Amino acid sequence: MTISKNYKWENEHFLVADDDYYSYLLVEKVLRRTGARVNYASNGADALNEIVPNSTFTVVILDILMPKLSGFEVVEAAKRIRPDIIFIAYTADILSIHRLKCSSLGFHACIVKPALPSRLLNTLEEVFVLREQLL
Repeated sequence: MTISKNYKWENEHFLVADDDYYSYLLVEKVLRRTGARVNYASNGADALNEIVPNSTFTVVILDILMPKLSGFEVVEAAKRIRPDIIFIAYTADILSIHRLKCSSLGFHACIVKPALPSRLLNTLEEVFVLREQLL
């Protein structure tokens, strides 16, 4: 896996929630190359349990279709707990209705999986730039 740009995200802490462990491993491998910390949740309920007021997560990457709670349900509840977190939808479901729902619920971006590492990193960088502009 070659990444042309040198991303340095040592200050970022990601939670990746996906019921497909291999999808998580791909994302985790890409993110670790940036120096970021990465945690894993195998379903929506576990992800929501990790998102507490004093958690250090800066970004949550959520599969949409997961057991126990969907990514939609997680982002709705988590926004009330930690509105400062960046939420990224990471889904194999490419229906336009889901993209609209992602946007209306407060996801900052939607990435179709499996994503190339460059697509994942470029999307995250765009969101980080927007975050900096808003601060």
